[in-house]
Amino acid sequence: MGWLRGQIRQMEKRVIRDIRHYEQKPGNYTGKFDGILGNVYKGSFEIKCIGQRIARKLNELKFISGDFDHLYIDLTNKLDRDVIIERDYEQDKQIKYFDFGQGVEDFNDLTNKGREDRITEITFKVLKWKFGQNENDKVLIESVEKLIQNDGRKILINYKDKETKDYKLNIGFQIAPTDNKSKIVIDYLVKKDNKRLRGDFDLKHYEEIYYLVDKISSDGQRIRLQPKKSMRAGIATAGYKTPVTIDIKDLKTID
Repeated sequence: MGWLRGQIRQMEKRVIRDIRHYEQKPGNYTGKFDGILGNVYKGSFEIKCIGQRIARKLNELKFISGDFDHLYIDLTNKLDRDVIIERDYEQDKQIKYFDFGQGVEDFNDLTNKGREDRITEITFKVLKWKFGQNENDKVLIESVEKLIQNDGRKILINYKDKETKDYKLNIGFQIAPTDNKSKIVIDYLVKKDNKRLRGDFDLKHYEEIYYLVDKISSDGQRIRLQPKKSMRAGIATAGYKTPVTIDIKDLKTID
């Protein structure tokens, strides 16, 4: 039975959850090194968010990544520019590592925006290299790439929907759209008036939405976001007043 469970886990198809960027230590490097982008290659808070946005939008679209759901990209100057190598050894089967050729000075000489654009480019190059042979996967990847090009930091990831005869309610989130704070975004359609409303509120971290919002409802006056009931959810939502309620009169009309 243990062997069978192991085979089932190996065949399990996972939806992608996270993309992160790391770096390999050059041979002449001295000092502390933790492998996180920022020791050798210049990093930033925004660069950390790029992989999260891409992964979570693909997650929304149910993008199947295989028997792994975390994709880690290691920048290295030991490979020629844009060369990609998929590692064939893993400590954790849920994580897949890719080495990506990128010169250190070439990267660090870019502006902040240039480095962010390059990380975005690198991420989609790896996704297309790994999954682009499948036409359906390629279409999904390119659709997210286009959204990132158009919406940038403000890309909206849809999370939960509810529709009744009176309203349509969508709860989504944005990862650090304007500063370091992420946001829950509420879109509300009043059907009888065809009136579209929107509001948002801050999250300390985008992942807290998965604990703060389990069930959603509206009585026509307020929107109610019911949190999950678990010990982990209790810890994650400790800094919020739950259930979260939003007065519909406080939402803004949108076109």
